Amino acid sequence: MAVPIHAGPAFAAGTPRPVVTGDYPTPAAARAYDVSADGQRFLMMKEEARDTDAAPSINVVQNWFEDLKRLVPTK
Repeated sequence: MAVPIHAGPAFAAGTPRPVVTGDYPTPAAARAYDVSADGQRFLMMKEEARDTDAAPSINVVQNWFEDLKRLVPTK
């Protein structure tokens, strides 16, 4: 949420409004977002729509550095 403020002689806060919308995870142990160094952008993890009947999966890539050296040879 974002709230416009006026910080003159008397502080005044405006009406809150959403900054982003959508299904974003809210993990309990860590945050699922970061803010750019200039403070102008968010990087957020968004859950991918899944087939509810499909089992969760993970892809593990072993020896990826050797593949990288093969695909991008150095001089």
